[in-house]
Amino acid sequence: MKEQKRAAFTAAFLLLICIAYLLAGVLFGLYLPCPFRALTGLKCPGCGLSHAASDLVRLDFPAAFRDNALFAPVFLYILFAAYRVFYPAISGKKDPRLRKAGERIDIVFLIVILAWWILRNMISL
Repeated sequence: MKEQKRAAFTAAFLLLICIAYLLAGVLFGLYLPCPFRALTGLKCPGCGLSHAASDLVRLDFPAAFRDNALFAPVFLYILFAAYRVFYPAISGKKDPRLRKAGERIDIVFLIVILAWWILRNMISL
């Protein structure tokens, strides 16, 4: 039971941090600069995701897509990853099918992210 409470508290805390960061972007335009881009001049796979999330809050889907074309797959992956991590901790049940599906999705997502990283920098050069 103690592990379940800790997992629920961690999930709630991380969600509050994400909401606060999103609100800071939407209301005040405060975003953290990308350290990879600052050092190399190249865009990382996540460059523009904060702006895309802010655009989604404003329901500006074309702008969100322009900021980072992977905003929807990244959002879905984060939701699935959170479910995969917190469901067993909160429910106390372990599902081997969830673990196997998660491993496959991790590999596919990694390939998509790497391909996007290369493609977006080749296009902008």
